[in-house]
Amino acid sequence: MDTKSTKAVKDAPVATLEATAEMLRAPAAAPLVPLPLEVLVPEARQQTPAVRQRATRPDCRLHGLGQTKYIDDMYLPGMLYAKIKRAGVASARIISIDTKEAEAMPGVVAVITGKDVPCNSFGPSLKDQPVLADTRVFHAGDGVAAVAAITEQIAADAIAKIKVEYEILTPVLDPLESLKLETPGLHAPNPNIYGRKVIKKGDIVKGFAESDRIFEGSYRTQMVEHVPLEPHAISCSFGSMTRICLAASRALRPYSRACSWPICQGPSISLPRHQ
Repeated sequence: MDTKSTKAVKDAPVATLEATAEMLRAPAAAPLVPLPLEVLVPEARQQTPAVRQRATRPDCRLHGLGQTKYIDDMYLPGMLYAKIKRAGVASARIISIDTKEAEAMPGVVAVITGKDVPCNSFGPSLKDQPVLADTRVFHAGDGVAAVAAITEQIAADAIAKIKVEYEILTPVLDPLESLKLETPGLHAPNPNIYGRKVIKKGDIVKGFAESDRIFEGSYRTQMVEHVPLEPHAISCSFGSMTRICLAASRALRPYSRACSWPICQGPSISLPRHQ
């Protein structure tokens, strides 16, 4: 074997190592490509700052960490806790409400019924919902009394001691039955129909005449519940002798303000709407 052949054999392992090292070497990073700096400005009346922009919800971080403060998490100095006693019956007349035991409990600051509410009605459009039912119960969720106490537990215990005597009435549980004329209206002598709206488009008689088949039937669907993360709650404090501060759930804020203002009109307090 000559000298050249011997050298080639000796150099073979070195070449193999170099080739392996080259294959294992990490690829070079691609050069950064700058984004175009030109900003396209749309025509007037078509401009919006949100299009082509990254938007971050201001409350997403606290929501994700479970640190969002809801109304139920807020505490005020000297705050009282209110509980409402529900009727628990679908339809009835209130004969009497006995609150003596609840009023005598230590830690109970106030107990009220519908007779203590100056303007005992509210609602988004037709104000027919009592704040606390006074003479008539229309559904099981109607409030009949309310308690304010220094702790939530005392308020709950006081609610259990309120005794209400009812004259049970036959409820109307079907909406179609309630439309019958012989059914007594919830607010007699008015019928149970709140309002009427006629939506008309096209010629229905002509459409039926030109149809191959006509299907008629009655259809029912489920109730819709928006299931918000925040429970329905509200806190109230006196900012001064002439101002009431309400902190309510976000969806309830305008509704709470609209409904609470008429209630705040009475012999002991009368506030302008903006306060």
